[in-house]
Amino acid sequence: MGRKRQRSRGDSSGLVSRRAVLGVLLTGGAAAAGVQGTGAFSTVTGDRQFSVGTADDDNALLGIDPRDPTGTSGDAVALFTVTNRFSEALTLEQVGVVDAGSLGIARTDLRIDQWTLQPGESTDIDAQLSCASGATDDVELSIRAVTTDRDESIELTRSTTVTCETNGGACLTETEIEREDETISCIDITVQGRETDVSIDLSDVIVTGSVRVEIRGAGNSEIEIEIEDTTIRGDLIVDIRGAGGADIDIELEENAIEGTVDVPGYDDVGNGQGARDDDDDDNDDGDGDDDDGDDDDDDGDDGDDDDD
Repeated sequence: MGRKRQRSRGDSSGLVSRRAVLGVLLTGGAAAAGVQGTGAFSTVTGDRQFSVGTADDDNALLGIDPRDPTGTSGDAVALFTVTNRFSEALTLEQVGVVDAGSLGIARTDLRIDQWTLQPGESTDIDAQLSCASGATDDVELSIRAVTTDRDESIELTRSTTVTCETNGGACLTETEIEREDETISCIDITVQGRETDVSIDLSDVIVTGSVRVEIRGAGNSEIEIEIEDTTIRGDLIVDIRGAGGADIDIELEENAIEGTVDVPGYDDVGNGQGARDDDDDDNDDGDGDDDDGDDDDDDGDDGDDDDD
């Protein structure tokens, strides 16, 4: 008697059905192997030695479009747009926050208007923003979606970059400020008195308002202002008077300042460049003399004022 030929499970055509493919993609150990980059799945190999290649999220069965939003504290912004490209209804069963960095977005901050999507339909995953001084960070969500009959499911994680800005919040007023890769509302510093040090260091910062520094009678103080790669949507005003003997260091590099620039040693360019004016002196003590040792009365003599 001849040997029986083993018969494979599945349909008689030997082809794997779409549901069988998805079952391999999305269950057991194969599910973890399918997510790479921004695509829904890359190439997945199953127990029956077949492989399935799929395109990126633009053409995947579940499209996830990162929105990279910018919003004001207190507003809701769209993190992702989700699109159902299945041939049947799909429900977003679970959506959670894997990591929100400094933004502190939690599951309770997420909003989804439409949890069940018919073929071709889309919905946004929104989040409520809350920030005191402004911040930019990556937000990573985990998403699980299932078909109506629960025969097919997808689990994946996606990241998007979110910027939270303050609007009309309190200005920073402390005499020592250091910010990097943040959004702040404004800076408003007013100090008076000798030996009062001021230090401002801004790098890659967005200031939604103005930066104003007013220093009076700050003799023997150390005043250091360094601003680089920063956007200031208002004015940049630095007014230093009566600072004889003070150590003053002001550096502006590669900034975009939309308002007026009035800083000792820099032209009032108003175009965000903060161009250096070498004719001015950094150490103006506010007495009307540019402290260069030359005669400033413009009377053409050797330094004596012509009072008579």
